Amino acid sequence: MIVRPYLHRVRGRVFNLLHQAGIGTDGAAEVATGTSDEEAIAAVVAAQPDVLLIPFHAHHDEAGEQLDGLTLCRRLGEVGSVAGIPVLMPVTRMAAASLRLMSVTGEHASVHRELLTTRVLVLADEALDDPVTAARVLTHLRSHGVRADPSSA
Repeated sequence: MIVRPYLHRVRGRVFNLLHQAGIGTDGAAEVATGTSDEEAIAAVVAAQPDVLLIPFHAHHDEAGEQLDGLTLCRRLGEVGSVAGIPVLMPVTRMAAASLRLMSVTGEHASVHRELLTTRVLVLADEALDDPVTAARVLTHLRSHGVRADPSSA
């Protein structure tokens, strides 16, 4: 499942990365642009995916509320049935700086820091095509019980 769309160029690179790691993407579902966190969480709960692909980029929902991928991950962690789903989070350099800041400042800094060291694997945009990144993805997903599909590689 893909939570919140992002550039198809990036999506294609991430899907290629997942295929290199032996993770299938057939049937991946995307939550529409402008979807609130509540609706995104409901979609994840209904789908019960093995992996979440949540880009960080900050944006606004249809009601004008600011949203970002790390806050969504924190909120998903509060929902028992989906709290342990591993997350892959593609980020730009600017987003990576925001992630670091969120993990050291603010009301939820300690939770964000824990997410970034346990459940969320940050994928730097410039490293998406690096074979080493595919190995990191596979290691991360295996540590959360996700098995590679040999027919996907």
